[in-house]
Amino acid sequence: MYKRRYAFTQTLVRVPLSARKHFPPARCSRQHTQHAVQQAQAAKASLSPGPIDKQQQNIPQSQVETFQTTAEQTGTRIDKLLACRFKERSRSYIQSLISSGHVQIDGKSPVSKSHRVVPGCEIVVNLVPTEREQPVAAEEIPLEILYEDEHVVFVNKQAGMVVHPAPGNWSGTVVNALAHRYKSLREMNSSRAGIVHRLDKGTSGVLLAGKTQQACEKLSELFAARQLKKEYIAITVGNPAGKGCISRIIDEPVGRCPTDRIRMCVLPEHSGGRSAKSVVQVVASDARSLLHVVKVGIETGRTHQIRVHLRHARAPVLGDELYGAGDINHRFSTLASRPLLHAWKLSLRHPFTNEFLTVTSELPRDMRSLLKRVIYPTFEEEQRGW
Repeated sequence: MYKRRYAFTQTLVRVPLSARKHFPPARCSRQHTQHAVQQAQAAKASLSPGPIDKQQQNIPQSQVETFQTTAEQTGTRIDKLLACRFKERSRSYIQSLISSGHVQIDGKSPVSKSHRVVPGCEIVVNLVPTEREQPVAAEEIPLEILYEDEHVVFVNKQAGMVVHPAPGNWSGTVVNALAHRYKSLREMNSSRAGIVHRLDKGTSGVLLAGKTQQACEKLSELFAARQLKKEYIAITVGNPAGKGCISRIIDEPVGRCPTDRIRMCVLPEHSGGRSAKSVVQVVASDARSLLHVVKVGIETGRTHQIRVHLRHARAPVLGDELYGAGDINHRFSTLASRPLLHAWKLSLRHPFTNEFLTVTSELPRDMRSLLKRVIYPTFEEEQRGW
């Protein structure tokens, strides 16, 4: 009824845009400048926070700065001007403010980062704090701990849970839960306290965190040196190894998609892609060779790497709305309501004790159910580590 293949290896409160004042465009005359100053002051006063509901209480604060350009600054690019004025901020941060509409020139927003200023113009800058600058709110959220000691903790992240606070998810994250559990992480006062790698929101499985700043630094060094081994289990639509094959190395650079900034894609390095390598092993397939169970080992950790590589191999993860096969996802929607990708195993040498650790996470219920019913009925007997 099913086919099975094996592969053996060694191995200030931020104010909504709708509430902000936008100044009408005008020429940079003295009369306009005085009028713009009055409007800027009124707008700045209107930015005082109102009542904050419970869901908004963790949204970070921002600071609004208003100033006028001088004759000496004539012809200066806006990004260079702001970089000189806010020297403590990086150029990339300034450019992100401009592109996201947090900079107004005479009421116009967004503006081009290459825009050259003229004397007497009114510039309003909303200095939104970066994610790393945000203090973390401790929240009592249950976590399943797979292993921990005084230095590190391995968490079994549930599908649907975000790893760290970010726009759209300022609370309810793994970091919020860890901050409640460990005082040392609260004292780091960072929205990414303890985090040394990430899993996508829809991905379940093993997530490693450091308990102290020193532990985080040492773990980050291990990741940078690629001295950890990460293995995933995925259910794919199609055989990523190719017809009749059971293994494949996908060595393709991954970068931000030029036409869709939400997506990542296989992208040449000269166009901004970064090296990415995934080793795929097919374990089992259903009777029609439509759905496959695969192990994926990654030697790099690029954003969406496995999902992008499997799509590139014409075998996307089942349930993946961003990179998947829409018609097949719809057919299995009751069994696959999220990308069926699970971080199964993480192995490393402990940075303090030198002990070799291997931590695994049992397959979640949705993947186990689909395996038993459709793809691999005997997996519990034949794959005891799952």
